[in-house]
Amino acid sequence: MGKEPSIKRVWSFLEIVISTTLLVAGLFMLQEGIANKSASAVATLILGAVCFTLGVISLTYATRSLLWHRYMLQVAKPGPATSQYEHGLREKA
Repeated sequence: MGKEPSIKRVWSFLEIVISTTLLVAGLFMLQEGIANKSASAVATLILGAVCFTLGVISLTYATRSLLWHRYMLQVAKPGPATSQYEHGLREKA
């Protein structure tokens, strides 16, 4: 039987994709706002800056979350006794 990916890993990957899309859209809007000389250029610049900032923040959070999840999977490898409670039971027996 194949291993099914955990919902946390799928959600983190989806969050990284969405935040990267938001980051690229923000950069595109900033570039368009700088190149455009119309009255809506200021609104485009503000929206681009907001999208860019949200993209950076969410990408940072998603990457940290994914790396933390990988670290916790490495630390919590199943062994003969996986918790202190089981250690206590085995010492008394």
